[in-house]
Amino acid sequence: MATLRFVHPLIIVSSRHPEYCLFTETFAPYLELWGMAYDIHDCATEGIPANLSQWPLVVLSHPGCLEGSSGMAEAVCQAVGSGTGLVTFGEAISPWASRRSELRASGLISVRNADHPIAKLHQSGERRLFFNLSKAVSPLLAVEGENVAALGQEPLLSLNPSEDAISGKVVVWTTLAWARQDVLGPLYGMDDLLWRSLVWTARKPFVLRCLPPFVTMRVDDVSGFGKRLGGESGLYWMRDCVELGWKPFSGLFLDDLTPEIVEELRPILAAGQATACPHAFSYWDFIYFLHKPRKPELGYWSEAAVCEPLPDEAVAENARKVEAWYEANPGLPMSKVFVPHYYELSAGFLPYLRKWGFRYVLSMNPPDRPYGGTMTYGAPFHTKRLPFATNTPVYYADWYPSGESGDESRFFASVTEIRDDQGYEWAPNENVDDTINHGVNQLSRALDSLVLAQLFTHESGYIQYISPERWRAIMDGVTAYVRERGAIPVTLDDAMAYLVDLKLSRWTGGVLESDGRLTLRFDGVSEGATKVAVFADDALDPVWKTVMPFVGVVEQTV
Repeated sequence: MATLRFVHPLIIVSSRHPEYCLFTETFAPYLELWGMAYDIHDCATEGIPANLSQWPLVVLSHPGCLEGSSGMAEAVCQAVGSGTGLVTFGEAISPWASRRSELRASGLISVRNADHPIAKLHQSGERRLFFNLSKAVSPLLAVEGENVAALGQEPLLSLNPSEDAISGKVVVWTTLAWARQDVLGPLYGMDDLLWRSLVWTARKPFVLRCLPPFVTMRVDDVSGFGKRLGGESGLYWMRDCVELGWKPFSGLFLDDLTPEIVEELRPILAAGQATACPHAFSYWDFIYFLHKPRKPELGYWSEAAVCEPLPDEAVAENARKVEAWYEANPGLPMSKVFVPHYYELSAGFLPYLRKWGFRYVLSMNPPDRPYGGTMTYGAPFHTKRLPFATNTPVYYADWYPSGESGDESRFFASVTEIRDDQGYEWAPNENVDDTINHGVNQLSRALDSLVLAQLFTHESGYIQYISPERWRAIMDGVTAYVRERGAIPVTLDDAMAYLVDLKLSRWTGGVLESDGRLTLRFDGVSEGATKVAVFADDALDPVWKTVMPFVGVVEQTV
């Protein structure tokens, strides 16, 4: 009987070890994000599995994961000798890694070899300080392999190529503690080293059901003020984006939109080239919350004098005003994505959002709470603790906290904000080169991390103060990067629908057939077609294969 060859890894844990939480709280959320199917082996409760070499990759997921299992380390070494790859996160295993006798803590990660496929999205010498400088960590292992990334002056990511044509590759992470949310954590520019180290090490083919390289654009506070600095029309900036292939989302200030702007916007929305939702009546006239400035003359920078949920009668009145505006301006479809001004939403509006056809929310701010860095818990990274500072990057893709999780009328929420780069948004300005660099950085950090890339800014305070010539130069530069990356511009409506399919279904494993095809197992509900990334070699450039919609437990061959 032929030996099965899986295309997903075996993750080794020890559930009774104190460091097991490093797997559950730090590593497992990444596995969920990457759509990596895996089998799990618990050394604390299970014997040695037969024939480890049928898995393309074995992962020692935390320090101490081999403890309590006599012979497991030897079985792993035998699998490596038969072609299985090995990645260890702080667990010693001879001959590749041993316990360090002297620990040297550091709060600095640097890339040492950007020529290697694992690190090719970086530059050699690139450095990243921990955002929490009080949380310096120490490498736990002594290694002899090639140093691709360092923690201070000590190896962090070390690799051992195959010793012969049969043996598997070995990658040693001397610690994973740097990836904890209270140290450096997700979206800080090093996530790609994690997933790329796993894929590079694995015997090929290897499969992920991750998000394709989608790019979206979100512009809040849209009034159509484009003519103020010489634009040919109020929405010239949107036309430029559409012409370059973007599919921008706009949060509209309804009462600021003149009939001329409405006429300009209508065909763009009708053609599906952009999407839009009612964001507020105007900057200081909120639809969804009672928010009044203490000093209106300060505009954007005024603190709030009143900031609280609207009573039910005010909710009903504002809802009537929104509906009346859309009746007076027919042919302007609402997007399926909703974002309120300042992220502030009175819970009384939830039934109206459903009535108006919204399915998705761009917010982590709970209903009935004023904005001020307030967030809620949610997957993949914030199920147990919230981001530790308002300037830490955020990615959220989970159900909106409306108190109805399990109800078919619930909302799905997703937010991508690279908050340590330029504040919580892109914030473009008249400096063309600087603005391009920030836009590229925000998109690349998301794409490298395999999350939804979102070029997010406001017309008020930003786009409205950029001359048309400079705006076009900015978008030309950012678009050139998107095309170079092979990224795919999509509407936020489509991106959110895809994220929901990933949330409600999962790839549970698969095998390589004798004819070279892959048979993959899925479970759950996927209303739309999705993709799997198939990695065939160490260049780590995937081929995307289509997975058709499904319900329940199914197998598909790609």
